[in-house]
Amino acid sequence: MDEGEFRRMLERFPVVRKKTYARVEWNSMYDKDESKSTITSLHEDTQVSSIRESDSLRDAMGKFLDAYFSAQEIMKIQREFEKKT
Repeated sequence: MDEGEFRRMLERFPVVRKKTYARVEWNSMYDKDESKSTITSLHEDTQVSSIRESDSLRDAMGKFLDAYFSAQEIMKIQREFEKKT
């Protein structure tokens, strides 16, 4: 498979990433000096550490979904979830 064929295959499938995806330049990804690394991130991924055992299901679900969806989408998801429970 040559480069062109590989690119055509990649274009057939959309790339889906969460909002907290961090893009790292390929050349600097393996550098020993961390100051050279250029990381672009919307915010730190703190969802796992922010969810506590004492949180209600609604709060925990809201914290988890926050990294993936907008506030309006989260409200819709929570309303649909409450309808089914």
